[in-house]
Amino acid sequence: MSKTDTNDAATGEFARLVLAYRERGHALRQVADLHTGQPKYYASAWGYCKPLADLNEVRDFLQQIGGRQ
Repeated sequence: MSKTDTNDAATGEFARLVLAYRERGHALRQVADLHTGQPKYYASAWGYCKPLADLNEVRDFLQQIGGRQ
């Protein structure tokens, strides 16, 4: 699998996760780390924001809030 294919797969998975979070009343955002350029994730709802290190943590938190992967 090429780097482009890997990025496309991650982008598609992220889009599905955004929808799953929205169904649970949460927002999911992705930003690039200023120093490394690597993606960082943040889940937010009701005025609170939870940093998530990677897609594994994003999936785990989704399960905690009652969502399905």
